[in-house]
Amino acid sequence: MTTPATVPTGTITTVAGTGAAGFDGGGGPAVRAELNGPRIALDRSGNLCGSETNNHRVRKVGTGGIGRHTPVQIPAEITGDSQDEPALRPAQESVPEAKPGDSVSFNVEIRSLNNQPVNPGTPAQRCTAPTGFAFTGGASYGYHPAVTGNLRTQLEDGGRTVIMSSDPHVNMGATARTALIHTIGIRALPDAAPGSRPADGSAAIGRPAPVPLSAHVL
Repeated sequence: MTTPATVPTGTITTVAGTGAAGFDGGGGPAVRAELNGPRIALDRSGNLCGSETNNHRVRKVGTGGIGRHTPVQIPAEITGDSQDEPALRPAQESVPEAKPGDSVSFNVEIRSLNNQPVNPGTPAQRCTAPTGFAFTGGASYGYHPAVTGNLRTQLEDGGRTVIMSSDPHVNMGATARTALIHTIGIRALPDAAPGSRPADGSAAIGRPAPVPLSAHVL
């Protein structure tokens, strides 16, 4: 529910924007801010809220005429495959299966639309298995196609959950970067001893049995 704006007949008042499409002016006077594809409404406190379809931002102009913008959540996709399953469906959550010795790998890809800046916060991949994991490859991130760093990794729940995270800040505007790629390689270990945390995150291999893996972008 939004409150309708009431303006006297015959009066046109500029409350935000310069008339030029762009992405600038957050935190300053709203009439000096550049907008791109705005849709506006008033909240109950009299603040003017605008969703910018081309900047992927929600901006709020307070009663003092100061504009601020809030980045919206950028969706990510998990893709990948294992030796037992075809390529995973691009989705927020997928469940492949892996036997001991088999590996499951997947990519998390964060894309920007219209070359706008993207700050996805701290995307994390949380994978769980009843018994534990061993890393079969590195956990890295980079701007496609180059790898530029390592993801932070940690084990929780006695080694049954592995979490990989990074804190990227992607400026898509003046660069040729098209996507931020996370690449993770892990192996499920049925009947592993999950209580320890060696430096490489490994665990002992138990009896051969399928173990479901659940990967989810937080």
